[in-house]
Amino acid sequence: MMSIEEAFMTTEAEEIQIEMVSEGDLCGVPILNMNNYYFCTVCGENYETKGELRKHKTTHNPPKIFPCDLCPKIFTKKYNLQQHVLSHTGERPHVCTVCNKGFTRKKYLNEHYLVHTGEEPFLCEICNEGFMTQDELKEHHIQHTGEKPYSCPKCGKQFATEIQFKGHYYTHTGGKAHECDICHKTFKNKTLLDRHYLIHTGERPHVCGVCNRGFTNKSTLDRHYLTHTDLLHDHYNNCIMEKQYVCEICEKTFYSPNDLEQHFLNHGDVAALISA
Repeated sequence: MMSIEEAFMTTEAEEIQIEMVSEGDLCGVPILNMNNYYFCTVCGENYETKGELRKHKTTHNPPKIFPCDLCPKIFTKKYNLQQHVLSHTGERPHVCTVCNKGFTRKKYLNEHYLVHTGEEPFLCEICNEGFMTQDELKEHHIQHTGEKPYSCPKCGKQFATEIQFKGHYYTHTGGKAHECDICHKTFKNKTLLDRHYLIHTGERPHVCGVCNRGFTNKSTLDRHYLTHTDLLHDHYNNCIMEKQYVCEICEKTFYSPNDLEQHFLNHGDVAALISA
């Protein structure tokens, strides 16, 4: 049987403990009870570690939900909701200082800057080929591992990359796929296939008039021009891309003598008289 002194000491200890709980709860610090267990100040459950207690406390405080007012999507973080709303408003607050192109996220802007610098920071550890984004590297790496994660829902055939899968799937929709006989990638038309072959041959027919760097397609060359200053870009347009060849009949101008010659034929008899 507990003595009066022991009962008094126990009651006093409990009062001290309650006082500590109150102070600890206000500070957000996990509290140890008399048996050195961490206990929940909401329901009194005991736990051996702080981690277990924190995990338990989430049952009393469920995560906040941030719903989009414009569509049914919901988010667990306010920042993600704010970024998502930009897809509805069309706002692109992160603007490239070189070409003024806008992006919804800073991450996308940083990836875009690599177009101007030509930097390829993501290197394949197997073949050392460089890529501008992590996603491009991941898709490339599949070629080394032999993995084929893309499966055709029509016939079950599997493919290593999304590009290969899309090219194949096009054959099920009535189109005729054009397949590369070197790497077996498929394309929906011959023009795209011919452009792709340049990757294997190493040919770079589109050459920069400022630095003589070659590219496999014109769109890449156009993006490359942005790496040069506005002064060089303007100089290139004025000196190299000027329409120097003038039709004697209608004074229309052309970039090359071949273009002028083809145009000249449109004038028919008049052109023949001038040629004579």
